[in-house]
Amino acid sequence: MRVHATRTVTAEASGDAGDDVLLHVVATCDRSTVSAERRLSLATESCFGGPIHVYAAQGTSGVDDSSRTHALLAGDLLRAETPIRIDRGGHALLGATECNNFRVALGPGRYLAGSYDAGGKGDGFYGRNALVVGDEHSGGFAIAHKAVVEPIGRACARCAPPPVSFEGRTQSPRRATIRVFRGGVRVVTGERLARAERALAGQQIDVLCHRECTLTHPRLWQPNEPWTTPPQGLAQAFPHVIRSARPSAEALAPPRAHILVREMPAAGGGAPEQLAVIWEREVRTEPGRYAGNLQTEQGLVVWQRTATRVWRRVLSRPYPVADSPPSLTTGDVTGDHHPDLLVTLEQGSGACGPREIFATVHARIRRIFDRNECESFVRLKGGAVQLDEPVGRRPFTEGSAHCFGGEAHIVERWNGRRLVVGSRRVRCTLPRLDPAADCNRRKRP
Repeated sequence: MRVHATRTVTAEASGDAGDDVLLHVVATCDRSTVSAERRLSLATESCFGGPIHVYAAQGTSGVDDSSRTHALLAGDLLRAETPIRIDRGGHALLGATECNNFRVALGPGRYLAGSYDAGGKGDGFYGRNALVVGDEHSGGFAIAHKAVVEPIGRACARCAPPPVSFEGRTQSPRRATIRVFRGGVRVVTGERLARAERALAGQQIDVLCHRECTLTHPRLWQPNEPWTTPPQGLAQAFPHVIRSARPSAEALAPPRAHILVREMPAAGGGAPEQLAVIWEREVRTEPGRYAGNLQTEQGLVVWQRTATRVWRRVLSRPYPVADSPPSLTTGDVTGDHHPDLLVTLEQGSGACGPREIFATVHARIRRIFDRNECESFVRLKGGAVQLDEPVGRRPFTEGSAHCFGGEAHIVERWNGRRLVVGSRRVRCTLPRLDPAADCNRRKRP
């Protein structure tokens, strides 16, 4: 007969979250001794102040941890206040996506790692430049002794995306800039962090340091605005006069605009050299939850050379936002061998919008053609304006909204003062329709 004796042996091992610990157990029973070892991995617990993950590390980078230096690698775990070095051309992505998708992107520079604490507030990251995505439990970001940026936004289960994202950049020893993309942040600076400002999505705060650091009031930052923009921002207007033999493309339209430039050389009849510019840009009008409220602006600008090094804005025409920017074509309608401008803006399935022609008459630009309609097409051809426009009622009961009785082809020519109709020809889609009645039914005799 065999008798089995059972005895519970309790052993303890200590370590930090994310560590691997070796558990060694020795048991003695009836003068016999046995031992065993097991290697255990402690849970990371990143969401409660534990180490955070390294998701990506590119370029040369390293970690100075416990008096030793080693390469920063994807899959590493970093405790709070771990020194990080990222060399020029490198970058790293850190965080804990299980903690409300918390993550931090770092560029070249020296940093101290932070943390996330769902039971309070994590430790902040420290360094020169960082993009932070998180919530109120994220540690935030301290910008190189200049200011501390704290996210404002309650945590939520499985947020997509998290409520706050912002980027802080050190511009120079005397300036740092914080831009908010989503949610809101609190920026504090000064001795004992005595000065504070709040910024919402679409706003920017600058930290200006000379002896001591001060904060600018929040202002809107615009799409495509360079980080090197002066703290007060860029002027939204553009000049009426440019003094340059050949102005840069950026000077010909409002700031940050996408532009199309058409050169119109001078003609022997006295028409001056001109530059026609179609431009389009987005403008942030007020802060908002997701990067502020944006609206699109677009228009036409014509510049005219008035001296060897002087260009004057002679036409500035805004256009309503449409499915696409205005189209610009040129042709000589007035017969002075100088290009005239046809601007067309179309939107919707009916291609509705303005059709305008601008010509330089007696050295002054003026609009000589103006239509705002649908389904019609205008072109400059053969020294004239040619129009194709629908005529007649819909000949079919079940016809679409774009169905008409026929089409009128119209040719308008310049008589020295204005455009006049030179010819008009109508073609109908069905034999029973009368061209003389603009493709309506023939009247019975």
